[in-house]
Amino acid sequence: MGTISHKRGQTVKLLAENSAFPPIALKDGQELRIWGVVTFNLHRLLNV
Repeated sequence: MGTISHKRGQTVKLLAENSAFPPIALKDGQELRIWGVVTFNLHRLLNV
């Protein structure tokens, strides 16, 4: 899971919820597709 950060005139970045992973900055010409939205987390159900 993550969020998208964008401010006018700045680079679009994909930010991970886990701080162990660095932000991913999108460069000119790159494409970002969002396939869906997480609505359920199986780890909580399995207590993993």
